[in-house]
Amino acid sequence: MEYKYKAFISYRHIEPDMQAAEKLQKLLEAYKPPKSLGVKKENWRIFRDVSELQSSSDLSEIIKNAIESSEYLIVICSPQYTESKWCLQELTRFRELHDNKNTNIITLLVNGDPRESFPEELTYADVTTTNEKGEEEDEELTYNRQDFWTTSSNKQLNFLQHINTILKATGRAAVVVPDNVLFEGGAGETIRKKL
Repeated sequence: MEYKYKAFISYRHIEPDMQAAEKLQKLLEAYKPPKSLGVKKENWRIFRDVSELQSSSDLSEIIKNAIESSEYLIVICSPQYTESKWCLQELTRFRELHDNKNTNIITLLVNGDPRESFPEELTYADVTTTNEKGEEEDEELTYNRQDFWTTSSNKQLNFLQHINTILKATGRAAVVVPDNVLFEGGAGETIRKKL
């Protein structure tokens, strides 16, 4: 499918969200891959409502069309994002267009705790089970995805593996993780070797 926009940036019109969205748009549109990769520069057009919208009588239709014409959705996450019905509608519409999956959604945390800043649709949840005695037990989910290198209940390791799944074959990403995440035995070691 041919997309008009490489990405649609969904964000709240408050700081620091607005500043992050503006800076991200400029960086992405100006991005030039390193020559050593041998990849031709694509001209990425990024939709951010302030930069793309002219005065219009039907802004909601323009937003809807832009979401439908975007290959990726970039969600600028903050506690205020999850309080906006408009932002959540953008997320819902994009997910509807992509079989209610998150594969073309990229998140950027700009403020707050992830548990308060990420919309529910973009989070994994712990499961509470009840044992035979009727006592509640917290159970950490282990995600077994065929596109992951290894199975783990460690959310940080799963996040790294998720990033890898959305990169193109020659793609690159920078991620900061806490000390020793990749130096633990088991899944951390497996992922470190694959990187």
